[in-house]
Amino acid sequence: MLFIEGAHETVTVRDRESGQVRDVTVEVASGDAADPGDLRRLDRELASRRAPALSPELRDLLLRHPELAQVQVWVTRGGQAERQLVTTSARDAAQLAEEASVVRVDLAEEPIILDSD
Repeated sequence: MLFIEGAHETVTVRDRESGQVRDVTVEVASGDAADPGDLRRLDRELASRRAPALSPELRDLLLRHPELAQVQVWVTRGGQAERQLVTTSARDAAQLAEEASVVRVDLAEEPIILDSD
């Protein structure tokens, strides 16, 4: 998750009685179960609210791949005519979009993602 506080992990467990295998998402600190769909929905809502400077294309990419170590973005700050090319991580790009002086963050180049869901 990109904007949700706390760490969540998905673990695979086997029910001893039935033998069925299930993926369970839990909040690491508390061990409470969490619905992955609800987490994704909340993360998307938080992205829209906290980082409105993210272009829709970049926001979708960052939400799908918050683990990206390197992404190239164009950053436009208020009062500056020229945008700046920045190479950063997905998390840092999201934080950059939360800065008050940043009015737009666009994807500069589609990253190569080797292991996608």
